[in-house]
Amino acid sequence: MRTVIGLFQDSAQAEKALSDLKAAGVHSDALDQLTADDVSDAPKLRVLGDLLPEPDLGLYLEAIRRGGTLVTAQVRDDAASRAAEILGNHDLVNLRAHAAKLACENPSIKAELTHNAELLNALPSLPIERASILEALAESRAER
Repeated sequence: MRTVIGLFQDSAQAEKALSDLKAAGVHSDALDQLTADDVSDAPKLRVLGDLLPEPDLGLYLEAIRRGGTLVTAQVRDDAASRAAEILGNHDLVNLRAHAAKLACENPSIKAELTHNAELLNALPSLPIERASILEALAESRAER
């Protein structure tokens, strides 16, 4: 099983993505969304730390804090690409652009992002599978 995630600024786009994932056969129990205004999301925040390494975790959490919605889908390995494609058909937050915006707004974030620039450059702008993030992180560490 893989976890495929997509970050949306617009909650309506997140809802459409969830609907399309369901229509593609992903069971409702395998889908979830995380928002800043739902008190039931506290346990989800703890799990999110297992899905995403830093600095990505901080970027996603900041986007959620600012009103974004994170959609997660637990899918079979052979369905991960299709789930990512479905999420990508909607208006996703571009993680690199989001990181650049945060870096301009907050110098301490800029220092952290600069330190991890090679990882951010390796990240795709489409939905990010946990395995892809971990592989990019391992590769960037191996190159040092």
